[in-house]
Amino acid sequence: MFKRAADPKTLVHRYQGLLKNNLRDAAPAWYAALKDAPPPPTLVRESSYFNTNVKLAFENTTVKKAEVKTRSSNSRRNAKIKAPKPPKIVFPEDLLRRQFYRDHPHELIRARTLVEITGGSGINWDDNMLNNEVNGERVIQYQLYLMNQGKTRPEAYAIALRKFYERRAQEDLEQLIATQEAESYGAISYNKYQSYQTLREEKKGLDASVEIIAQRNELRQADKAVTEKSFTAN
Repeated sequence: MFKRAADPKTLVHRYQGLLKNNLRDAAPAWYAALKDAPPPPTLVRESSYFNTNVKLAFENTTVKKAEVKTRSSNSRRNAKIKAPKPPKIVFPEDLLRRQFYRDHPHELIRARTLVEITGGSGINWDDNMLNNEVNGERVIQYQLYLMNQGKTRPEAYAIALRKFYERRAQEDLEQLIATQEAESYGAISYNKYQSYQTLREEKKGLDASVEIIAQRNELRQADKAVTEKSFTAN
């Protein structure tokens, strides 16, 4: 049997039939509103049959411009409430740190000991730069210390870099001497140790291959000898 498709206009009528035949206990909450304002038959809005170009009576009345009050652009701009923004927190070391790591980018990947230091006047910075671990942050703190002592930023930067290069050269020389002494006593450096391990594993594989080849040659010679013996017996 052909069943007619559901129509928005017949929704209220259909539900009335359900209530009349006691197929529903009570009307839903939307029933009264839908009955007062039924939906259109389709969701596509049709063109109006009325002439919309004609002005109504209240639209024909003239109003003086002086009576019309408009809000100025300044008042409209002032009506917007701007959210408060926190102030930027700037430390004196930020500019020094930016300059140092721009000139020495590889210092960012160098391992360092995380020990907090201060640039107070109680530290003997000349001895401190020469006797302790030198890194970028220590150079920055030393430069700030020199600036607090009256040096200009370029002068303090030049002095701090000179101390930094001296201490870094001393560290490299000490490491080189320690490596040579350790190798003289039979130690293997970490970089060479990896190569040594690789060569040792490779030698093990080559030795195992030589043994396997020798065993196969012995078996091949034994088979050959057995074959020759059988031909000789015949």
